[in-house]
Amino acid sequence: MTGHADHTALSSADPLAGWEHDTDWHALVPEAPAQARPTGIRALCGDVRLPRGEPSEEDALELRSTGAHAPARVLVDYGQELSGHPWHTTGPCSGTTTAAAGTPLLRAGYSESLRHAAPDGDLVFDGLRVAGNPRRYEEWSVEPGRTTRQRFVQGGFRYQVLTLRGPGSVRLTGLGVHRTDCPAPAADYAGHFLCDDPLLNRIWYAGAHTVQLNLLPAGSDAGYWVFGEHGLDARHTFTDPDGLDHGLLRDGAWSDVRLDVRVHRAHGTAGCVLRAGEDGSGLLFRLTPEGPVVEHRARIDAEPVVLASAPVAAVPGGYDGRQLLTATVHGEHAELRLAGHRILSARVPAPAGTDGRVGLGVSADGAARFRSLTVRPAGAAPIRLELDSAADAERFQRPGVTERPTLLDGIKRDRLVWQGDNMVAARVLMLIDERWEYARASLRQLADRQLPSGYVPANTNPAAPPRPTGQRCAEDTVRYPSAAYSLAFVLNLHDYWMHTGDLELVAELRATMDRQLAWNASRRGPDGLLRTGRDDGMSWRYSLVEGTPAYENALYAAALGHAARMYRALGTRSDLRAAAECARQAERVTRAVVAAFRDPATGLIGMSDEEPGVTPLDAATAVVLHGLLDAPEARHTLEATSAVLDTPRGMLAVPLPATEGQFPILGPMMAGMFTWALAENGMTEQALDLVRRMWGPMADGDPGRTVWEVMDADGSLTTPGINSGHGGNTSLAHPWSAGPTALLTCYVLGVLPHEPGYLRWRVAPCPARLGRARGELPTPYGRFRVRWVCPPGGGMNVEVCAPPDTRGEFVVPRAYAGLPVRVDGAPVGTPARISLDGGRAHRVDVG
Repeated sequence: MTGHADHTALSSADPLAGWEHDTDWHALVPEAPAQARPTGIRALCGDVRLPRGEPSEEDALELRSTGAHAPARVLVDYGQELSGHPWHTTGPCSGTTTAAAGTPLLRAGYSESLRHAAPDGDLVFDGLRVAGNPRRYEEWSVEPGRTTRQRFVQGGFRYQVLTLRGPGSVRLTGLGVHRTDCPAPAADYAGHFLCDDPLLNRIWYAGAHTVQLNLLPAGSDAGYWVFGEHGLDARHTFTDPDGLDHGLLRDGAWSDVRLDVRVHRAHGTAGCVLRAGEDGSGLLFRLTPEGPVVEHRARIDAEPVVLASAPVAAVPGGYDGRQLLTATVHGEHAELRLAGHRILSARVPAPAGTDGRVGLGVSADGAARFRSLTVRPAGAAPIRLELDSAADAERFQRPGVTERPTLLDGIKRDRLVWQGDNMVAARVLMLIDERWEYARASLRQLADRQLPSGYVPANTNPAAPPRPTGQRCAEDTVRYPSAAYSLAFVLNLHDYWMHTGDLELVAELRATMDRQLAWNASRRGPDGLLRTGRDDGMSWRYSLVEGTPAYENALYAAALGHAARMYRALGTRSDLRAAAECARQAERVTRAVVAAFRDPATGLIGMSDEEPGVTPLDAATAVVLHGLLDAPEARHTLEATSAVLDTPRGMLAVPLPATEGQFPILGPMMAGMFTWALAENGMTEQALDLVRRMWGPMADGDPGRTVWEVMDADGSLTTPGINSGHGGNTSLAHPWSAGPTALLTCYVLGVLPHEPGYLRWRVAPCPARLGRARGELPTPYGRFRVRWVCPPGGGMNVEVCAPPDTRGEFVVPRAYAGLPVRVDGAPVGTPARISLDGGRAHRVDVG
């Protein structure tokens, strides 16, 4: 791919001629059909007959195996990263298959890269957090003449390793993936970029595409509940305190109610909930392996209290198999019956004045079938559902189904909403796409999980149900203890506001911001700086920093300053008082950070008071990017940091040799933000050099057109100390690494908001030895377009077309300072800045 290489030469009469806003860049955006089909299949071992193209009834993929020690195996390539429900269609099978002995015949393993393609997939560590299939492989008993679709969403992959274990044979007449990701086609991109460096173009679109892959629409279904001819097959594969473990009937809510349902518990725990809250809390009537229980759970994230229980031996007629479960609650009395026999009765808390919902569910490791549900509310007509149809499914708020559109941290793993990741991912989304609701809903999803202490968590389950307004978590349970990620909530809210102008969301989340900043204040020392420890000292580097850390305090100074700006915009008296206090604290923290951590002689920023000699990339990046230093100091720090951390393959997170507990990884997330800091301080050439070296292998590597989570210092994916040290665990479509996409739009093309929503803006191109660039981005007022050319003879020709009802300024690049300027053909002298109105195209010629 060469990007613009087929453009005709620019006209000598008008350098901008031939550099129009056309669709040449569409070729850089991968096509993403709803049904993905193989682009290639090759044999790996055993007796295999390959089709000439896609498998079909006339030209099938055939695998024959003579036993467990002679499997037949093929590699299926789908040509690009994707996620969804893989499926296959089988033709006639022959021989004695192991399915008769209860062992699956066909196994499919999934991987993002060819180097980690394996029968069991590419992930090897325990405790996988995936909103979908908890494994990277699936097994099936092959049934001739049937299409089988994988039940659970399989996270990001490009390759599928199919293995037949016989003896026997199978003909596959169809293979594909029903995609659940939603990358936009090129025609729907609201932002684009193109310059005369094809590699930079590929990197821009790799970042944009990676963000697109990680958009999870509202209504996405992980596959925990399946309705079919045998009833509701319920499984729960995602252990998460935020997740809904019961499906709640949408039809109504009642205090006094009876529920009857036939349930066949396969393993784990299964049952129902009455008087349920919106989060699934309430009275639980459950069949556990030890026997039936009645419990009360005050909150979804609180431990249930056992009100009554019975051993298996107390159940007449046996406990296993299909049971008619009857659960009743009336006033302060609850009762559980099995097959008509009263097994348990309990005194329960009186209704709290509001009615509750009813639902069904299984435990995190549970599996059960439900059939023939009848709900009999007191004083109302009964509700009867066979639980065997799509119409019945729509009657429930189901586990694993997202209520909001969210932005994931990785299409393979963790498939969670991560606060720190969105410092990059959400910004890029708002530059390329008009689906800003994904950034907005992600902020709400995290705000909903705020702890009583005020700490906004580092991550959350995208399928966690929205909480009622003002309700916070019941307990201060911190899963990833990170003050830095918690602070990112304020930074991300401010960034969202600046790009969208949505002050209503700021007002909605003001109380969350208040409590977050109060929690931060509770962690300060006498010098005003934050202290971190084991309960909040984890960072994006997967390492712990204890004591007084530089990075977290630089973020704290920035968060205070951004909060002051948002409070001022809200404008009430209390907001203005809060703004003044935040501004005062921001100045104090800024001075303290510079004094405590920056060595004025070397320009380096130390990690913490405990490790002042260690120079981490994040501390220098945050101190410079958020304006804690003046311009000469900032450049000194950037140059000094590069000298210590830059390598031929990119920027290290910490210097070599690393101290104990620190990992010298190549971290594209922070390195991307470091390029922003470089460009902000006039060092764009250095930024682009880093981008080419560090992101080029990602954009052009395997799986292709994506950006990766992390690399080792040698550029490999094996990262000792993190991701269990196995390269297959590393996410290869991780939007926190899309920083160069924002760099090229905001600094090379040169468009940044000066006031929220681009009501006021700045266009400050940084050519950095590029000959030309053009692009656009979405704003609340319409599309913003810029194109510029630097002719070989010198000078610069620029066209700026800003949306109507906006105003801004064009900043002459430093390299052309002092040259004569013409605006719309009229000479205006040699200004450094030029005011322009939106609503029309302006021509600026420099030199």
